Parts: sequence; C-alpha cells; structure tokens
Amino acid sequence: MSIIKKHEESCSKGFAHYRADPNDLSYIESSLEFMQSGKNIGGACANVSDFYKSKGILNWFKNKNLDVLKQDFYVAAKSEIIGSIVRNQPHYESSHKLYALLCDNEEIMSWYMQDVGALYDSFGKGAQRNKINSFDYYKFNFFLAAQGYWDLLAARSKYILENPPIKKYQAEATHHVFYLALAKGNFAGMKAAIDDIISPKKLHKQNMSGCPIPRFFISYWGTLFAKLAWRYGYELEFNNPWIPQEWLPVKPLESYENPHDFLKTDIYIPYICEFANYSPQKDKVNWLDLAEGSWPPI
Repeated sequence: MSIIKKHEESCSKGFAHYRADPNDLSYIESSLEFMQSGKNIGGACANVSDFYKSKGILNWFKNKNLDVLKQDFYVAAKSEIIGSIVRNQPHYESSHKLYALLCDNEEIMSWYMQDVGALYDSFGKGAQRNKINSFDYYKFNFFLAAQGYWDLLAARSKYILENPPIKKYQAEATHHVFYLALAKGNFAGMKAAIDDIISPKKLHKQNMSGCPIPRFFISYWGTLFAKLAWRYGYELEFNNPWIPQEWLPVKPLESYENPHDFLKTDIYIPYICEFANYSPQKDKVNWLDLAEGSWPPI
C-alpha cells in the first residue's frame, strides 16, 4: 500500500474518531463558564486548548485554510500558557511545543522556548536533564535547539549517540541525530533524520510518544523538527503527506485574535512558587542561561 493511501486511510479513521463538529463552540461552553466563575481554571484552559488543536487539524484536512490553522493553533498554545500560569506549574510534556511553532506567533514561541522550569526541578534526584537515562535529557535538547545553543546541543547529542541509554529511552535516538545535524547546519543530515522518523517502520511508534490529537493526520515529531529547521532557514522539503509542506514556511499572520476574554491575559505573569526563577521573560536580556549546569552528562 502506498504512503498516500495509508495516510488517507489514517485520516478517515481520524475523522471517525473525532466525530464532533470541530467548529461547534458549545463543546467548550462549560470550560469558559468555569473560567468566569474561577473554578478549575487550569483544567478549563487545557480543555479549550485541546478543542482548538482538534479544530485546527480537522479543518485543515477538510478545507486547507492555512490562516485558520495558525489562528486556531495560536489559541491552543496561548490557552496552555495561561493554564500553566494559573496552575503555577511549567509544562513537563513537550507535546505542546508543536502548536507554538506552527502558529508563527513570535510572542507565543518566545514564551514556550523558555518554559524550562520542570526540567530544573530535580525533586532531590540531581540534574535529570543531564541524565542520559531520562526523558528529560532529550526534552531539554528541544530548548537548546529553539534558543540556538549550538555547541552545547551538538555536544549533548553526540554524547548520547555514542553512549546509548537503556532500551526504554532508545526510541528517541533519531531525535538526537536530528539535533546534531541542526547544530552543525547539516542540511542532508536533518532531512535524513526526519525521513527516518516518518518511515513506515518508525512512524506509528514515534507518533505514540507525541500528542494524541494529530496522530491520525501528521507525523508529530517529523513536523516539529521540520518546522524548527525552517525557523533557522533550512528549507527542507518532503513529498510525504505526514508532513504538510504548507505548514513549514515561517509566515506570521498580520494579526491574531483572542476570541475569549481569558486569552487577553498577559502571558508574562511570573510563576509564584518554586519555579519563579524559571519564569519566561519578555526581555531577552533576562532569559535564563541554559548552558549553566547543563554539562557534562551524568
């Protein structure tokens, strides 16, 4: 069966799985009411975010409107940010980063590429972000790539490829191959790493470690890495439906709408807890130095 046919079948399963009308705002009415009443605001933000992620994905594969996609992903990403602020808890999962990348809103992306607090909270176990037998190791590499810490990213990626972790963490080996290629500006290496991720052999397993919403329609990691490469001027092209080529150029909308009142919140409100020192900062001179304490591996 061809890749195109397999993708079409997967999309059909996705539409069957998400049978609700993606544009029916009644599905988030209760969440918006919770926000107004001040109850479970963090959970309500997550529900709104999930709704707009689904809305963006489903509408794209039905109507192919790129502006609508970016607007929906903007709302999804900003809802997650506000949820984090309300909960006083940085995101631990990396699955939300894709929507920040794809919406092409620089303020949103700036916030996400700094939200590293969860990877610094060691719970008395040492610097987990430096342990090769930890998911935190490769999650931290995303932030290094997003902020352009090329020497450190290359060193960390090269080290873990030469010193493989236990089997539990080896599925992400291709991620380190991509990060090393990106750090070195190796265009062919980046392309080869992403082609490996979206290969029939690895696609399903790789998608299972990403966000569940788009797994029927796109390669989560392949799309994320391809978009990241484009942000640095590496215009990779893929003749593969699992990475929508139209999503990759970095072209912000002329303006982004905040269709719900809670979205008008300032996203640079600092955390008021043990993560306060890791709060994303609007002024780049105040950004955390990610290189400090992030080498050598342990």
